[in-house]
Amino acid sequence: MPKCFIEKLEKDAIEIEHIYKNPKPLLPLTESEKQLYDNAKNCYVCDQTFRENNIKVRDHNHVTQKFNGPCCNSCNLAMKTPKFLPVFFHNLSGYDAHIFIKELGYDKKQINLNPNTEEKYISFSKSVSNDFQLRFLDSFKFMPSSLENLIKTLKKDEFKYMKQYFDSEKIDLLLRKGVFPYDYFDSFEKCKDSCLPPISKFYNELNEEAISVEDYNHACRVFNQFNLSNLGEYCDLYVKTDVLLLTDLFENFRKICIQTYKLDPCWYFTTPALSWDAMLLKTKVAIELFTDYDMLLFIENGVRGGISQCCNRYAIANNKYMSNFNPDDEIKYLMYLDANNLYGYAMSKYLPLKDFVWSDNNLTTQDILNLSDESDVGYILEVDLDYPPDLHNKHSDFPLASENKPPPNCKEPRLLTTLEPKTKYVLHYSNLKLYLKLGLILKKIHRVLKFFQSPWLKNYIDYNTKLRTKAVNDFQKDFYKLMNNSIFGKTMENVRRRVDIRLCSTEE
Repeated sequence: MPKCFIEKLEKDAIEIEHIYKNPKPLLPLTESEKQLYDNAKNCYVCDQTFRENNIKVRDHNHVTQKFNGPCCNSCNLAMKTPKFLPVFFHNLSGYDAHIFIKELGYDKKQINLNPNTEEKYISFSKSVSNDFQLRFLDSFKFMPSSLENLIKTLKKDEFKYMKQYFDSEKIDLLLRKGVFPYDYFDSFEKCKDSCLPPISKFYNELNEEAISVEDYNHACRVFNQFNLSNLGEYCDLYVKTDVLLLTDLFENFRKICIQTYKLDPCWYFTTPALSWDAMLLKTKVAIELFTDYDMLLFIENGVRGGISQCCNRYAIANNKYMSNFNPDDEIKYLMYLDANNLYGYAMSKYLPLKDFVWSDNNLTTQDILNLSDESDVGYILEVDLDYPPDLHNKHSDFPLASENKPPPNCKEPRLLTTLEPKTKYVLHYSNLKLYLKLGLILKKIHRVLKFFQSPWLKNYIDYNTKLRTKAVNDFQKDFYKLMNNSIFGKTMENVRRRVDIRLCSTEE
């Protein structure tokens, strides 16, 4: 079965490649399109003003022949026809890939992997010709929720592909995740069953869960309403519905991305990659990359991780709002505190951008305390810090300046918060200012990296934050939050830790 699926996809891919390689001319513009083109002063892609050396041209879709918009010549020439056919599975990385990836090697055509680990793949592709491939992608990397929850985010009139296959009277039954007896359906003979099995046969051994009576009754209604004659037809309907629902969900997601960020997620592997390009497009910023390897290693020494610890394991509240309040004992309150938009707040500040140079290390404690957090010039320093003993009791619950080092009787490093002195500790000058204000003592400065900084990320962060406040469902709220938070993750990504795995399809 997997081999048949791959062969069918390859035939479709070859047909699509032929369409892509035979572009069609632009259809005549409508009056409104002519007016839009004539009045345009800026490129609809990059938003740059048209110039003599970068003239205005008519960009169009080479397949549909429709007018896309007034475009500068540079962008028009830069846009390329896809050399791949995206094939989306929901949770491909977690499950579906294992079913058919072995079947990809039935011939000698090249197979490429984009792995997370040896067993989990972000994506993989198979060549169907010299310059066209099938690219298998995971929609869960963009829409990290179950189909059942995602379906609830769309209105009925947004399921346009479902409507092409089912009439409006029956479609209501299908606008939810279907129910199927996975463990019972273990042979083709079961396809001939003339009715659904009893509810006990819907027990999921993998999850160790039985379905509810409501779910079973729903499955029976579907079986009867669609006049199905056997379990095989029910299976076909279940699979068909799953595919169409995912199609509607992802097409609506694509629509949101194109309208909001002018980017098509089909060109990306994950949301973080999409967000990084969206940020570059929105901010128009040119980030200077390191050419000095020592600077890169220096910055990496300041990457430690996030603290998660239990500072106080047990506490008892005692105040006037408690039923067992004892006024003779110490008054105590328990509070739950959470920072809203924590990552977004930090990324809206002045951040390093360019002009990275090693600087003199003759800064004094007072010089550092006098530095503004909103100066055009910023610093990352490597310092020795002393932790005065008189602060130990006060700071014992949450010591400053966490470190990555092995704890006692352990070889592996851990992120530790200690009251020990810090040696060659790399940190941003804003953090150093805070530590000095809270009582730590600067003993020595080893190195100083100086740079130009600005709030270059703020517009993008604010843009997504605003979109999140206007979101109409939980998926949109989580998506716009991820579009912000994943920027932090991309800036921290160590590409040297990526895994290179290659599949062999022949003995040679």
